[in-house]
Amino acid sequence: MRRTSSSSLLLFGASLASALVISRTSVAQTCAPSVAGGVVVTEGRGGMSARLAASSQGIVVSWVEQRAFASADFRGGSGAASHFYARVVDRTSVTPRGAAQSLFEQSAPYELGMGPALAQTSDGRIAGVVCTCVGGSANTLCAATTLVGTPALAELRPRMRQSSVCPQGSLAATGVGANVLVASPFPDADGIRMYGTAVGALQDVALSGAVDVPTMAAVGSDQALYVRRAGGAIEGRLFDVRGNARGRPVVLSSPRNQVGTPFALSLGDAVLVAFAQKRGRDPWKIHFATYRPGAAVTHADITTGTQPAMGPSLAPSTNGCVVLSWTEGTGRTTVARAGRVCNGALDATTTAQLSQPGVEAGDSEVVTDGTNVFAVWQEIPAARGARAELRVSRLGCR
Repeated sequence: MRRTSSSSLLLFGASLASALVISRTSVAQTCAPSVAGGVVVTEGRGGMSARLAASSQGIVVSWVEQRAFASADFRGGSGAASHFYARVVDRTSVTPRGAAQSLFEQSAPYELGMGPALAQTSDGRIAGVVCTCVGGSANTLCAATTLVGTPALAELRPRMRQSSVCPQGSLAATGVGANVLVASPFPDADGIRMYGTAVGALQDVALSGAVDVPTMAAVGSDQALYVRRAGGAIEGRLFDVRGNARGRPVVLSSPRNQVGTPFALSLGDAVLVAFAQKRGRDPWKIHFATYRPGAAVTHADITTGTQPAMGPSLAPSTNGCVVLSWTEGTGRTTVARAGRVCNGALDATTTAQLSQPGVEAGDSEVVTDGTNVFAVWQEIPAARGARAELRVSRLGCR
């Protein structure tokens, strides 16, 4: 399970621009879930690749399910069908408001879906973003379904476009001001195609290397940083809200390190990127890189303990700090944890385990609605045939 980020935009920009500089509060708050074990948000069919977004208007969790094709003609050697869902969660009770909404249902192997990604605009609307393509025609359509807030977001442009083959891979999406910007793999350009509510003409951008585990976050009210893993490094590329590339790619990781999946958080006029990295036989550790247009990238290593730490996620916190969640451990002993990072260091007095004891945990994600911090994480029961489910909770830290 991994994410494409949902930006918190300018709502928190002023206080977060100095996220690693301002001192921590004197009274620590533990980041333990308000409900032990969390609330199951999936519907008994399993769930993975969770995304989480929150605003004053509501919370949204999206995920992917895989199961056999409905048609017997495609069962067996055709693999599993992908289904994308999103569910709105009440901010007060942290319980689902209703049944999950289907964003995409794969009915045949030649029908492909990319996503779902969540994008949050500066006015609190949250949209689920999915791109679909039908093989043969290779017509690709990207759409944003408004899940929280009104009015509904405008259509993503360009509308349906044809390529030589269907694109495959991961989307990245973010809110940029009141607009949504989406980066989709595009094989004809050997890179990405930009879609968005403010995009006009075709914006295809060639990239060196594969489109691997991308994420995106807003920079100010009219730009966004697209981040991906490329050739063993973490790379960022700036785009404006119309999908135009600005400047050259910027390497955000250190050379000679292995790197994991990045997560990007908007700090107003800057972006904080978190990812796991390791060198040689050293364990995986969390690393922060802060990107600001026209300035040198700054770095901080975050010590979480002696166990390997991967799959980071970030949310704005009080007093210029951030809440960090991550997956800790190896094999079937992994747990999901969270804590506050201030002054470039994890405050151990705030650290808490999100997942239930003795249950294998997948990746997690944290967000804030401006008042509280919420988390979603995956738990994988050991029992044969048991399905991995996603759990959500409000956290004690802010």
